[in-house]
Amino acid sequence: MSASQRETLSISEQLELIDDVKVKKLKLAAAAKKYRIGYSTAAKILKKEDDLRSCMQMNGNTNRKRERKSVVHKDVNEALAQWFTQACAHGATVTDHVIRQKASQLAVNLEVDFESSNGWLMRWKQASNVSFKKFDGESTSAGHGSANEWVTNVLPQLFRGYDPKDVWNCDETGIFYKPMPSGSLRFAGDEQSNGTKFLKDRLTILQFANMDGSEKQAVVVGKSAKSRCFKNVKTLPFSYFANRKAWMTSQLFTDVMKTLDRKMIAQNRKIILFLDNATCHNLLPGTHLSNIKLSFMPLNTTSLIQPLDQGIHSKRIIVGNLFECKSQRSMLPPPTCRCPRWPSK
Repeated sequence: MSASQRETLSISEQLELIDDVKVKKLKLAAAAKKYRIGYSTAAKILKKEDDLRSCMQMNGNTNRKRERKSVVHKDVNEALAQWFTQACAHGATVTDHVIRQKASQLAVNLEVDFESSNGWLMRWKQASNVSFKKFDGESTSAGHGSANEWVTNVLPQLFRGYDPKDVWNCDETGIFYKPMPSGSLRFAGDEQSNGTKFLKDRLTILQFANMDGSEKQAVVVGKSAKSRCFKNVKTLPFSYFANRKAWMTSQLFTDVMKTLDRKMIAQNRKIILFLDNATCHNLLPGTHLSNIKLSFMPLNTTSLIQPLDQGIHSKRIIVGNLFECKSQRSMLPPPTCRCPRWPSK
């Protein structure tokens, strides 16, 4: 048999060859012919039976055709595999970042020159048959028909008489700063998807932006009226309020709207503010805004048409700016706030 005609067997196929020879009593030469490999190769496979069985027991990737020769990292990889098995057994949440940190720690303990690179991580997961398992998911539904109808027939009428700088949108977002990741690395055959209790320590951020992106501001709601992270900070790049649940309330929203209305009066501007139908957006009885027109979007459509729901703001940027507490700093990135679904002025 020529070299070009010979096959490279995966680990599972090598185990099948061993079973054919030892269990089914197939002659070694016949087994080599059956699997299209050389006689000497078949003999070497028989000698590696213990290693192949061990790989199977460790839930290794038996579809691999060759064993990677990683002598330098072998001790680290084996120690990491043992730790990972124990972590999974205890239901721990393990991410790529955790794996790399643990591998670096093990390398220091083993006194091995090692770098937990992206390439190494990818090879380790492939060799160990490890993949990411999401704990649970969430599906959303939205009224596409209502959204299209409103954008096509109602929105152009509302735009009339307003410059892009006077078309505003506001929306809340929650920053849960203590929860564990929503998933974890697991062995491919492990169907366990039990998560940990979701920690609900949060901040609520009410964001404002106008259509041409020239003005952006934020209101942050926390639980502590005098948070220790604000110690010795004289100026914040946002307005800060506090209540027991760190939620936006009608009282707080009304106060924020009155402040914004006074600002528009001072600038001799009239604006239209688009927002969703959240209960907290109901102004308190008797509240009058002279220079702000509130326009509520149809129910169950904000995920489709609200600009601040279309990815123009980033929680990563918000959190970074929030805790830097530097004055003269914008809370939101510079991209314009025009939603692609909205007609341009």
